[in-house]
Formats: sequence, C-alpha cells, structure tokens
Amino acid sequence: MAEYHFPVPGSVDESKIVIFVHRHWASFIGQFLLSSMMLILPVVILVAIYFTQRSILSGLVLNFLTLILSIYYLITATVTFL
Repeated sequence: MAEYHFPVPGSVDESKIVIFVHRHWASFIGQFLLSSMMLILPVVILVAIYFTQRSILSGLVLNFLTLILSIYYLITATVTFL
C-alpha cells in the first residue's frame, strides 16, 4: 500500500491530504503468468529432452544440469516473491 501526501491549493497553511492507495488484484496477473511460466518451462524442456534423448541426461551433464536448475529456481523464486 502506498501513501501519498497532496497539499490543498488555496489553503492558508497548505495542509496536506493523505491518500492511502493499493493496487487492484488484476494488476498482478502479468507477474503471476510470468512467474508460473518461468517455473513450468524448465520442467517441460527437461521432460522433452528425457523422452527424446535419454543418453544426454547422464554422468557429468546431469550434475551440471542439477546445479544450473537449482540456481535458476532460486533466482526465479527470489524474483517472484519480491
């Protein structure tokens, strides 16, 4: 919620009006859709790779992929809940 102070024009002491405003729930739909796509898209890509080329997901590549996805999801969770 934001708080805005507006001076009253024409008043002697320039008293201020305090307005408390908050965002409408629909204004967060874009952020929600972006966050959900950022969370779902890597899973879809991994499932597609798993069913087409299983030999890629073995050994050192699997360890590297686990590290990269962990970093990606930590950053995504941080950006989502800011």
